Amino acid sequence: MTDRARARVLHFIPSMGGGGAEKQLALLAGALPAHGWDVEVAILDRGIHLERLERSGARLHWVRSASNYDPMIPLRLGRVIRRVKPDVVQTWLPQMDVAAGFAALTHRVPWIVSERVTRPLPPSIKRTLRDVITARATAVVSNSQEGLRTWRKRHPSMGHFYVPNALALPELECAAAENLSRFRVTPQTRIVLAAGRLVLQKNMEALRAAMVFVAREIDAVAIICGIGEQHEVLIERIERDEQIGRVVLPGFVPEIAGWLKAADVMVSLSHFEGRPNAVIEAMACGTPLVVSNIPEHREIVDATSALLVDHHDAHDIAHAILTVLRDPEGARKRATVAREAVAAWTPDAVAAEYARIYRALSKRN
Repeated sequence: MTDRARARVLHFIPSMGGGGAEKQLALLAGALPAHGWDVEVAILDRGIHLERLERSGARLHWVRSASNYDPMIPLRLGRVIRRVKPDVVQTWLPQMDVAAGFAALTHRVPWIVSERVTRPLPPSIKRTLRDVITARATAVVSNSQEGLRTWRKRHPSMGHFYVPNALALPELECAAAENLSRFRVTPQTRIVLAAGRLVLQKNMEALRAAMVFVAREIDAVAIICGIGEQHEVLIERIERDEQIGRVVLPGFVPEIAGWLKAADVMVSLSHFEGRPNAVIEAMACGTPLVVSNIPEHREIVDATSALLVDHHDAHDIAHAILTVLRDPEGARKRATVAREAVAAWTPDAVAAEYARIYRALSKRN
């Protein structure tokens, strides 16, 4: 390691787009310097969270790429490593796990993989390549206990750590409720909110199907925020079941806190997760929750803080949503318990955990 007074961590991420990993990196970058670590970030492209990252004070290294498959990317990332001389490297998302992971191995720098989900990617050449390269990482940091168990089973010889996602609690608390009147059918319309990528993993179709039954019983609209490959499928099914105006897709929402504060219930029906940012932000905002009964959700909520449902059963989902909407006092009590559960997940606390891991892996004291 170097003889610098302060240690240095170099993060690699493809872009600062709208995903949870990008937001977590920006929050972490702002908090790490207080724990003795200077932060540098190598990045290929811009994105919605770039401004937050720039505000963190991290030093950015822009890396040219003709495309995601540009064969020169690993070589250019290697040049960044040689220039920065980091004490430890951390990669975010599969592209950087492969390209930057290869560069870190080549330069013999301690390398941490950031695991954001608990299930392996669909079978493909990219998945195989990622599995081969990440098996040689120094350590993996998972944001869920389920992810930690998965990696320990697959790669028992590497270092394994669990660090939950951070929450910018003061920012969430200060967010004003969004005016969602444009989505209401009448002034009394209740708002059912979901947020996430429109992909099969997130299971947004289950919410759309459940709203067929909810709308028969109560004046409600489901707002599904996000973009992704399932957009056209959802639109077709909304039109088929004559749900226009009752299930709406406004697209990507960069800051969801105001929408959460205006919603009557937040629904997450994923088949699997890591540490879902939308759910923990709903907890921080005091929004009542209906979530799929999967291990990743059970790590952060239980029957005292949310309603857990069979995410394959539209009737069960609809019943839970109606329970929240018809019993606001019970929903409020569960939301209060959920809010108390996330109070300790501050960026400073999460950064302290990462700093401890970095020191252990880099031999920094």
